[in-house]
Amino acid sequence: MTTNKQVTLKLIMLIALIGSANMPKALASDKIDSLFTSLVNSKAFNGVVLVSSKGKIVYHNSFGYANLEQKLTKEHQFNIGSIYKELPAIAIMQLQERGKLDINDKLSEHLPDLPSWGEKVSLKSLLQYTGGLPKISWGKHKIISNEALLKDLQYLDTLHYTPDSNYLYTNYSPFLLAKIVEKTSGEQFTSFVEHNITNPLGMTQSGFSSCFPYKETASKAIPFNDEFEEDRLPFTITSELFLFTTTAKDLLKLANGLHSEELINKNSLEIISKTSELKKDDLQAPLGNVVLKNGKITYHAHHGSSGNFEALMSIDKEEDISIILLTNRRKGNLYEITAQIKEILNN
Repeated sequence: MTTNKQVTLKLIMLIALIGSANMPKALASDKIDSLFTSLVNSKAFNGVVLVSSKGKIVYHNSFGYANLEQKLTKEHQFNIGSIYKELPAIAIMQLQERGKLDINDKLSEHLPDLPSWGEKVSLKSLLQYTGGLPKISWGKHKIISNEALLKDLQYLDTLHYTPDSNYLYTNYSPFLLAKIVEKTSGEQFTSFVEHNITNPLGMTQSGFSSCFPYKETASKAIPFNDEFEEDRLPFTITSELFLFTTTAKDLLKLANGLHSEELINKNSLEIISKTSELKKDDLQAPLGNVVLKNGKITYHAHHGSSGNFEALMSIDKEEDISIILLTNRRKGNLYEITAQIKEILNN
């Protein structure tokens, strides 16, 4: 069955293929500004938008509120949902390039305390969400900590399916990849990311929080609904992996660093751009939805959400157009907005 999300993503990709971003930057900026003025007036967007064309930022603005009292700025940091999953994938490939591990290794080679199923699941299976692991039971614990998640895995007797025979998009996959990074490098995952990804790219407005709900909120966008009620979870999250926050500008730096092979080489980049070969719809690669032509990325889109946080980055390498949208009041319309921006740039 084809979903609305799939249709919209195909529309964005079609616009990218047939368009030509030759519109003068000033005119494009005015039209994008008019689009967002309309969206804000209809309460369809509260967040930050960044548009880059031909290597230059042509539009970068913020709209609405960071929290119930403070206006949103371009410097406020957002939780980017599943886009964080790129970080463990990049880190794993960096370690493979250094000869510290191989993605065909079984989990048991690096995490021997896991049950016997760790001997059957490879790192590649985790990257492609085909390891047979279940989804995280977020409501099981009052505090979602690394220790609680590891304990749940240690009590997992059997996998949901034979590794590589099926697909399940689970946060346990990047969680275990992050643990392997720690075991292999001898460094906390958050520190490894800082030293090997964010610092080298100059991502000065990005980092991991220690807790959600956030204790330090001055630099953070806070998620809320249409009634301006802040997200209230029945549990606390202290696993830093799920609490990566960033800005639109830093997210663009991450994408550019990846595509320029500053972080990992071409072969590694191709590996984490591919989905498994299972004949299923909506398969995700570690980098989300990627189009490869002759081994090169021509299109890279990644969507993420967490509560009322929602993020979408759309990187069209052929047209050299990058669009990043971050919101803390999720409306489920970021694909449609991205398509509208592309239409402006290509007409």
